[in-house]
Formats: sequence, C-alpha cells, structure tokens
Amino acid sequence: MKFFGCAYYPEAWPEERLEEDIRLMRDAHINCVRMGEFNWGRFEPRDGIFDFRQYLRVIGKLHENGISTILCTPSAAPPKWMSHKHPSILKTGRSGQLVSDCDRRHYCPSSPTYRKFVRRIVRAMAETFSRVPGVVAWQLDNEIAAEAETGFCFCGKCEKRFQAYLKAEYGTIQNLNKAWNGAFWSGDYSRFEEIRPRNLKRCAHLAAYARFMSELYTEFAREQRDILRRANPRWQITTNSWNSFLPDVAPEQIFAELDCAGCDCYVGGDNIEFFRSMWDFYRNIKGASRPFLVSETGPWNPVTTLKNSLDALRAWAWDAVSHGCDSLFYFRWRQSVMGEENHPAILPHSGIPGATYQAVKRIGAELANLPSFPLPECPALIVCDMLTGFLSRYRDGGDYSAFRAIVRANQALNRLGIAADIVSAGSLNGAMLRKYRLVVLPQVEYLSDKSIAALRDYSGSGGVILAQGRLNRLDENGCFRTEPCPCGMTDLFGLRVGEFCNLADRQDFHELTYQEAGRIPAASRLAAEQFGRSVCCDTFLELLVPEDCDCLEMYSAGIYEGTPLLTRKGKAFYQAAPLGENGTVEVLRHVAAATGLPLREIPEKALYLALGEHVIRINSAPEPQIIDGIRVDGYGISCESQPTHREGKHISRTREREHLKS
Repeated sequence: MKFFGCAYYPEAWPEERLEEDIRLMRDAHINCVRMGEFNWGRFEPRDGIFDFRQYLRVIGKLHENGISTILCTPSAAPPKWMSHKHPSILKTGRSGQLVSDCDRRHYCPSSPTYRKFVRRIVRAMAETFSRVPGVVAWQLDNEIAAEAETGFCFCGKCEKRFQAYLKAEYGTIQNLNKAWNGAFWSGDYSRFEEIRPRNLKRCAHLAAYARFMSELYTEFAREQRDILRRANPRWQITTNSWNSFLPDVAPEQIFAELDCAGCDCYVGGDNIEFFRSMWDFYRNIKGASRPFLVSETGPWNPVTTLKNSLDALRAWAWDAVSHGCDSLFYFRWRQSVMGEENHPAILPHSGIPGATYQAVKRIGAELANLPSFPLPECPALIVCDMLTGFLSRYRDGGDYSAFRAIVRANQALNRLGIAADIVSAGSLNGAMLRKYRLVVLPQVEYLSDKSIAALRDYSGSGGVILAQGRLNRLDENGCFRTEPCPCGMTDLFGLRVGEFCNLADRQDFHELTYQEAGRIPAASRLAAEQFGRSVCCDTFLELLVPEDCDCLEMYSAGIYEGTPLLTRKGKAFYQAAPLGENGTVEVLRHVAAATGLPLREIPEKALYLALGEHVIRINSAPEPQIIDGIRVDGYGISCESQPTHREGKHISRTREREHLKS
C-alpha cells in the first residue's frame, strides 16, 4: 500500500488540535492526507491577497511526522468575494438565471474571468509549495463534473464555444443537419449560430453538448496541470473522478492528460459489484493494468443494524486493493460541525476516537503489512462504449440498461471465478485483444471500423466473443444505422437483428440492483426458461434472424417466443436480450466452456482472485459463505499462498490461510 489516508480540513478546526490529530493519524497508520480543495476563500481572502501560512505550517508538521500531503487545486469552490464582484463566473441555468454560489462546482468553465482567477491561484500555490518536501502529488479541482449539483452552463460564452465545436466537428451546416436528422420536426439549421444549447431536446443533441462539455472540462484540467508541471516536474498529478459507464466528464478523456487515475467510491453492501466493475475499468484507463487510487471512500457501512457492520470496511478495502488500488483515502478525518455531507467520518464531531476510528486503524495496520500483490491477470475482457454512456443519460429520461449490462457481465464472471479487465471500445487493438481468452460486448451500441477490424481479427485467431444485444446499432453521431445490425458484423455472428421491442422505457438509478431479488418492476420483466432454469429478461428484446448460426436457446415466452435467444457461430456468441444475474451467469458459464477456462462456483457478494502467488477470497456478505471450498466469515478475508514449482520440484509454501480474523 503506497498511501493510506484521508481528506483533512485543518482550516475547519483550531490549530491547537493539530498535534492530537497527527498522533491519532500515526496510530491509525495514516501516511498521507488530501487537502485544500475547498479552501480558496482562506487561500485568497481578498482579490489578489494570498495567505498559505497555515498550510505551510500544517504540511511541515505532517511531514516531520512521516505524513505526506496531496494538495488540491481549489477551483471547485470559488470564494464569495469573486462571485459577488464578478457574477459572470457563475453558471447560467437553462432558464437564463445565474445559479447560486452557495454550493460548489457552480463556476462557468468558459468564463475568461474565472479561468484567469484559476490560473492565478494555481500559479501562486505552485510557486509557494514547489519546494515543500511534504507535498508529493496534486489533485485537480474536486470531482470535475459538467452537470453535478448545478447542471450544465448555458451562458452565451459556452454557447459560442459549442457552436465553434460543432463547426469544427461537422465542417458545414449541411453535414450537421444530416448527422442530426434535421429532416424530422423541421429540425434543419441554416447557420451554426442558430443552435442554442438550452433549447436542445433530442437525446443525441444533448449527448453532443455533454461530449463538448467533457472536452471543455478536460481542457480546464490540462491548463491547471501545465502550471503545476512547470513548477515541479516531479509532482504526480491526478483528479478524483466519480464517473464510470454513464460519463459526465469522460474518464478516459481526462485521465489521458494526467499521471494516474483516481476515483471516488462510496461502497455499500448493495453496490459492491458496481465498484468492482469500476475498479476493473479504472485499472485500465491509462493502459493495460496500472495501479489507481481511491481518492474518497466512506468510513462507514450503511447496514448499521448488523452486529458485524464495521467489518465491511475491511472487506471493501481489501477488495479495492485486490483490484489494483495502491492508495486509499477516506472522506473524511472528522465530521463537520455544520453537518455538510452528514455521514460518519473517521472521527465524530467531538474528535474523540470511537468504533469507526478503531476499524480504520485495524485496516491501516493490516494494509501496511500486506505483501506486494501483483495486478490481476485477467483472461476476460469487457468492452464499454462512452458514446453509449453519454446517450444513455438522456435516452427516455435516463436509461441504465447499458450501465447494468456492464456490471452484470462482470458480476457473472466473478461468480464463475473469472477475472476481467474493462476497457473502452476506442482503445481496442489486435495486440490488446490477443491477451484475452474471452471478450464480452455488453450493449456496446457504437463501434468504430477500427474496433470492428480488431474484433474480427481476434475472432479469426480463435478468440471467443459474446455480444449481449444492441451491438453497433448507432453511428458516431448517435443515429440509428440503416444497415442490418450488428452493423459490419452480421457475418461474424451469422445473423441479423430483424427488429426489437422495449420491455421498460426507463430504469431509475435508485432501482438499480445487482441482486436477483431486485427492484425492477414486475411488468418490465419477462420470465423465461434457459439451460433448464427459470431466468428473467429485462429492458428490451431483439428478434434475431439466423442466417448461418446455431440456435442454442430460444425465447420460451413473450412476443418473440420460439425465436433465438442465444446463438453461436464458431466461437462468436450472440445474446438477444439482457438477462438477470442468474441468467447471465448461465450464459457465461456456457460461453466460457468454449475458452477452456477453469470455472468455479463463487457465491453472491464474494470474490475470488489469484494474484501472483496469492489467492484472495473476500466475503462482502454479513453471513459466512463457502468460497471455492473455503469457509469465510461474514465480511471476512482469506489470503493464502498458492503452491509453486521451482526447477521441476513441487514446493508447498506455508498456507497463510489466516482467515484474517480479529
């Protein structure tokens, strides 16, 4: 473990408290803090007057005690004097009114005045801290997001930049009208200047504005990064993204500009599968398998009625580390007295250590003595598509089927003991694909010609592919293709999609579930029989027209009863409808058999991972479970060494199967 730490806000507490905080941090094995992201008002209390003295003292004292600092640029929360003196720095809402400055992330990313102030504060911080030994890295802004709490900015400056962006993208207004299907609803524009972002309604048009904003915020981050690098090229620079498969600012776009990937992950018992998928994604954002940091996670378990609730924190920390996290930061050190983000911190309002502190202390001690695990070597690859993600945010008021498909595929592979990497479709190439025995395409609605060619080569060389519906049905503008789908791949799968129907027109985020007991409305599910078991289809159904494929399973109910649900041509499989967890497990069990990969029976909420010489078993359920033959307590962990072979002799290493109990 490189860094084990927390968010720390010394400006919120009397400085006399610092010595006690440092003592408690050291006892909890905290070796790094992240701070400064909301402190612009104290750094620059008046226009052009800077004061970094408190932070210099605090960072110096932390460093003397072996605690490093990740400093944050404070651009997420501009000071009050700035918004009152220069209201143009604020976002303009869809109604044309300025947003409130009583939140955060309320700044206009196009405002030249704001950008000037940001450059000035970042430059002042860079110059002040460039030779301060305790500062090891920087976080840009905080959870950089275009919509976030205050929505998109629709001011005249953003509007003009969007019009220029579209002109660069499409060249002529005629090209844009064709790409945006202007023939419908008299939607043709005669000039780019007629395009008003606040008036956009169609899904693909809103997604275009979101993609533009993603580029704009990436540019904003790049500007800050360059100032910091000029001051000290040795600094590592990142940010803390909360984005995943339905992007706001696309993670692979912004992290391409930074040194390492960082994500905020507030894990709970009902969403561990999602965060496992997120970690598998962030581990691969900067290329094949690199460590990432969890910039924020909560030091609490919402399932507080269970006797062993706090033990979940330990299971989740091990889970993140097993997936490639090399730095873990809790939000936050101490609860705010005003109750902002009023959830447990490491310390309560009183500052007196309690049960949560003791749980974090135990985790810190354990992670400090962990062996150096290698990153997971994954035989399976799951492909996601950011265009699908952008479009899904606006389709039918919010469509989470693609989001769910990615996580459900990864969850099913975990249930079979198969580790997976998750990568964006735009990064596919032949060399990458050759490393994998299985490639899963869960609702990848757009593929470039280059990605299709890479998948064809992979299949031609014997690789196994499973496509799970809606494959390559959209073009790069989000328009439905008129060619038979899956476009450019009908011969690969030996079929075409004749038509489709939707079972549900939306799934609300809070209804999202990865347990079969889920909350998807009964009217939006279709019971079916598959591989001799009862499963559920949800969200949509495709009618497949087989041309040169074997039909492995058929719909046993519904409008398409008796037509193919799962097909195979060689080693290319196609699944016509998204299935619930158990159905997805059964499909992948069948498909994985074609790879020759060993399969295991891993229960829900559990994880099995082989990391070099070690096998990790993690139980994220409150009750004991059998994980690949080993009983693991509720929220427990088993870490054991695998037998190794040297010079042809079998050497049985000491089995460290300490089930790592208290």
